[in-house]
Amino acid sequence: VFPGDTLKNVDLGYSEKNAYVISNGFELEKFKYNEMSRNINRKALQLSDDDFVYITVGRWNVQKDYHTLFKALEILAKADHSFKLIMVGTDLDYSNSELLEIAEKHDVSEKLILLGMRTDIPELLATSDAYISSSLGESFSNAIGEAMACEIPCVVTDVGDSKIIIGNTGLVAPSQDEEKLAARMLEMKQRTDIKKLGKKARERIESNYNIKEVVIDYENK
Repeated sequence: VFPGDTLKNVDLGYSEKNAYVISNGFELEKFKYNEMSRNINRKALQLSDDDFVYITVGRWNVQKDYHTLFKALEILAKADHSFKLIMVGTDLDYSNSELLEIAEKHDVSEKLILLGMRTDIPELLATSDAYISSSLGESFSNAIGEAMACEIPCVVTDVGDSKIIIGNTGLVAPSQDEEKLAARMLEMKQRTDIKKLGKKARERIESNYNIKEVVIDYENK
């Protein structure tokens, strides 16, 4: 059961007193910030010190609502052009003609770094400055928790448990609202305490979503 599902289950007739929420957990030894990986990858991807790097990890799917994300990037580029967006996951690569057409339509092609499927997610997360989830639907997003574990603060849409996961360590926008999403992305970029916020995100994962504690919780129930 995900935290956000509890009320829905009660509405369907389940007894709230018999419900107990056990959240997903994250491997904190695997997902953690690595300064060396950041420096190596930023150099390999030809990112300058002035580039603010957003990242999103997922797949090319309507639920991820990349259409709204690209609209938000177009708005953001008019306000502050010194950023890049790394996209990682299935079909998030240069062979995806639909993706490329939408990016060109919104004049953000030069802002994208499309890496497709990768196995070095923790290292790529360390390369970035903020994580973006533009989804119009989620349950419990592992990608958000993994980013937070790597000390990357998140901008998320208010769907599923995304808002619950980040707590007060990130920013939230309504789903399918490119104006608000762009505003939150710009707000994150302009924060002077973003590294501190990232550490706070890591601490939240350590306190609430450590896989070792989740396993113990599960075994005790």
